[in-house]
Amino acid sequence: MNRSIKTVLGMLGMLFCVGLLSACTQSGTGTADASASDRAPAASKSVDGLSFTISGPAFAEPATFEVPGDTRELRTYLSAGMFNLTVSPNERLRSTDGKHVLTGVILGSQPAGVGESTETAGVSEATFNFDTDAGTEREQGPSMAFSSKGEKQPMRIVMETFEEGKRAAGHFSGKLQRLNIDHTHEIYDVEGKFDVVN
Repeated sequence: MNRSIKTVLGMLGMLFCVGLLSACTQSGTGTADASASDRAPAASKSVDGLSFTISGPAFAEPATFEVPGDTRELRTYLSAGMFNLTVSPNERLRSTDGKHVLTGVILGSQPAGVGESTETAGVSEATFNFDTDAGTEREQGPSMAFSSKGEKQPMRIVMETFEEGKRAAGHFSGKLQRLNIDHTHEIYDVEGKFDVVN
């Protein structure tokens, strides 16, 4: 009888220890999970494609456009001699507020590589075309560029990452002069960023 009681007590003791160990393990796991969830989230992926904001006389308020990198209308050419980003006309490429349509962009620099290009050296192209207030009686089609008839507006393209033939990422800012007849006095401000692949 005593032996049976001892055996039962021994088994209960073992079960109690196993229970304690299990609780400690689960508690440790919970702590590990909590500490993992308390960590700062990983930095968000840099922009995939082209994103920019433009303001000026044809826009009642600054307009923002986002062109995803997988959009077939966005094409790039990346070589040691040239960086070129082109967005072809497509009515689906509207501003984030839906009021305006992006009908074309060409952004480029020569030569290409990490560093800064300006209107005095490096920037080869910065041309933007839109249909503003699309579908309304106020609709118009401003076309603008950083250079018109030899006169250049301030323009800056900063390349942060450049892998020849593969990927380019950076940002740009500057002023654009309207090219349309009767509106060549209009100046626009543009700034944006890009992360594109060939």
